[in-house]
Amino acid sequence: MRLVYKIAPPVLQNGVVKNAFAVDGFPEQLHKSATDHDDFISVTTGGLANKIANCINTGKQCR
Repeated sequence: MRLVYKIAPPVLQNGVVKNAFAVDGFPEQLHKSATDHDDFISVTTGGLANKIANCINTGKQCR
């Protein structure tokens, strides 16, 4: 998923940031990127999840 907004970039004018924006809507968390999150759910069948995990966990280049 890609979410895109057409907005003016922030600029610094007389020591003040104009057109500032934040990705999240949590002012109480000071708009820190470390507090942002997303969800991902992967559904696999036939033991594919175990094959994927084994490949990744053994350091292989998985295809």
